[in-house]
Amino acid sequence: MPGSMPHTTSIRKRLRYLTTLACALTALTAVGILASGHVIHGALLMLGAMLLLPGSIFGRRHRQHLSEAALASSTPAPPRRWRKAA
Repeated sequence: MPGSMPHTTSIRKRLRYLTTLACALTALTAVGILASGHVIHGALLMLGAMLLLPGSIFGRRHRQHLSEAALASSTPAPPRRWRKAA
């Protein structure tokens, strides 16, 4: 039964995607309001979109996790060479 199967994605990942959706909708709404001539409301909505940006998939933390995961999975760590103390 499809409804009884557990979700494979974590809650953090799902929240990040929801935040990305909210950020995109807020930015599109801000552009529409700016185009209609309401500068203050458009600027406030654009500020709201920028505040949502760090929690989205475009945020710096998400990119760091992706690059670390890609680096860890693609190349094994080089062996350490110890120098003998003289």
